Amino acid sequence: MLANQFAGILLTIVRPFKIEDYVYINTWQFGGAYPMPFPKYFSKDRIEATGYGGKIIGLTINYTTIELNMGDIVRIPNAIVIQSAIIIKKPGIIVQARYEVPKYISFDSISSEIENQVVAMKNYDGKFQIYIDETTMNSYIILIRARFAVIYEDPKRGEIMRMLINLIEPMKG
Repeated sequence: MLANQFAGILLTIVRPFKIEDYVYINTWQFGGAYPMPFPKYFSKDRIEATGYGGKIIGLTINYTTIELNMGDIVRIPNAIVIQSAIIIKKPGIIVQARYEVPKYISFDSISSEIENQVVAMKNYDGKFQIYIDETTMNSYIILIRARFAVIYEDPKRGEIMRMLINLIEPMKG
């Protein structure tokens, strides 16, 4: 209890984050499985399995309160917060999406159209890359990286994937 209070005082003085910041608090003290890619997701983004992410909504002498991305509220003892790696999320993240394309669809025939559509998306923030990431006997996997002025990558990745489905699937004819 005393450790939480000293940590609360230190957090108030040092201010590694402020109220309304979007953060990810990662520490060895939270339970969690070892990070591994789930087959459902076809991306190489970092998997955050041993922490909590969301908006800071309160800081008291004992607890830091976070509204999680899913809407729940978590109160983390300040003694744990002070020992944690704190990632402060700011708008301007790199979103990446991977998509499998059959080899009979030429990369050169689709890459410029993909770039045009990604650059036209809302909140696009000036950085775009597309290249072949992997190849199999019958297909290749394109990797798209683009910078967007948003905090969370999942909605933008979904928008990119929707665009890729609409562009590439009709070509499979």
